Amino acid sequence: KNRKLDHGTLTAKSIEDEGKHDDHASDFNTPRPPQLPPQKPKRKPPLVFVLNLRDHERQTLFSTLTSWGTPSSQLPTLVISESGQAKERAALYARGGVFVITSRILIVDLLTGVAKARDVEGMLVAHAEKCVEKSTEAFILRIFRSQKYFMQVGGASIDSEVTSPGRPNDANV
Repeated sequence: KNRKLDHGTLTAKSIEDEGKHDDHASDFNTPRPPQLPPQKPKRKPPLVFVLNLRDHERQTLFSTLTSWGTPSSQLPTLVISESGQAKERAALYARGGVFVITSRILIVDLLTGVAKARDVEGMLVAHAEKCVEKSTEAFILRIFRSQKYFMQVGGASIDSEVTSPGRPNDANV
């Protein structure tokens, strides 16, 4: 018998006929192992920037987190002037996580599109007393405020008056 089949046209009869001559035909009757429920895709960690930590503060942060047993893969990423090219930083930002970064690098990355404000979920500004109207930190915050509807922002300062509500100089920051 000559059968002419078009591409993609295969009938149950032809599969059955082929199976009669195939030593592996019994594979169709073999019970399959139970299917596992699909795994939920892992959510990438939020992108958070920590600005203006001094060298000794960075060392204290990393040593404290390490002493608490934080795995090295979950420690913040340090972004300083020697931290590589913009493409490398963009790839790091895309993965999410916490980045201890200088204001100078972050402003350049924001203005060049390496860091995207819409992807950032939070920012902590150390030494908030230096965040005045014409500071780089204030400019960064204004960029985020203009491009992002909602983001967590925190400030830390040893000067309690600086972080108090109603501070006279905070209206334009």
